[in-house]
Amino acid sequence: MKILLAEDNKVNQKVALNQLKNLGYTADVANNGQEVLEQLVKQDYDLVLMDCQMPILDGYEATQEIRRQEGKSKHTIIIALTASAMKEDLDKCIASGMDDFLSKPVRKEALLEKLQHWDNKAVKQLASQPTSELIEIPVDINLLNEFCQEDCELVKQLLQFFIETVQENIAILQSAITTNDILTILHLAHQIKRSSGNIGANKISHLAAQLEQLARQKNLAAAPVLLMDIEKVLGQIISFVDTYQGGKSTAFSQPI
Repeated sequence: MKILLAEDNKVNQKVALNQLKNLGYTADVANNGQEVLEQLVKQDYDLVLMDCQMPILDGYEATQEIRRQEGKSKHTIIIALTASAMKEDLDKCIASGMDDFLSKPVRKEALLEKLQHWDNKAVKQLASQPTSELIEIPVDINLLNEFCQEDCELVKQLLQFFIETVQENIAILQSAITTNDILTILHLAHQIKRSSGNIGANKISHLAAQLEQLARQKNLAAAPVLLMDIEKVLGQIISFVDTYQGGKSTAFSQPI
């Protein structure tokens, strides 16, 4: 992949470039959002690691301008680098047009996971297809096909089992949040995070991770909203299962 690192802190630049090098990747560097736009004019990048807080033009503004310039002709993958993983911050990333996020300080293992997720054939085809032709799907169907060896019925059975399990967990979580049962919330949020991550339901995985973090902090004020968001994405998966007829997808799911 051609990677552009947008980061104004020189120390953070060196750390990120070294991490990328150790993982087998190289990257160009932009010191602010304006430089990102200038670099993208000079050449195409498959992926931008975008720090959210930068001088001159921050990551949010730069992303909005990139999406405006790209229109429907292409889609550069943009991963936010953010020091805050609170829901409102992640929502702001998505609203600006970003595709994914990494929390600072970025761990090498987490960075590798994101790069491997986005460095696939589907994303490479994305730039050549109009956005209007793409259908956003709530799970990584190519990953599921790999697990199930292209068996459509097995994919649907796996997703159906996942749906039923999460529905049961949601019912218990609703009660646990009402009674402030921290241990139950921690356990079930962790279970949902792991199972959804394993099948590529990345939106649910990230939401469950946030719920788990709230429980660790013993601050459940935002927990009901997170649970509603999990239910909403689960509904999208239910609709997808009802219509899925097999095969791979050149579309991709937004992981947040």
